[in-house]
Amino acid sequence: MQQPRYHLLFVPAVLADRAVDVVDLCVPSQLHASMAIDAARAGKHVIVEKPLTGFFGDAATPRAEMLRHAVASADAVLAACAKVGVRLCYAENWVY
Repeated sequence: MQQPRYHLLFVPAVLADRAVDVVDLCVPSQLHASMAIDAARAGKHVIVEKPLTGFFGDAATPRAEMLRHAVASADAVLAACAKVGVRLCYAENWVY
């Protein structure tokens, strides 16, 4: 999947900015994992809006493979944050 232009233009500047301590990812779900990993590697604390990650491929993919992909993606985010010692926060808004 091709990433939107705003991701390619805006994110590097934010991640390079030493004044930015935390990044809140309010972006399409399919970008959560890659952007969270990029932010962690840049030393930024990360807030990921729901869902943390998932499977965003072909709907005909077997469910077990979808689950493996989603879990591996979440594990990669956790590992990236743990490796550099930044916090990973998960946000859900509940509208009543």
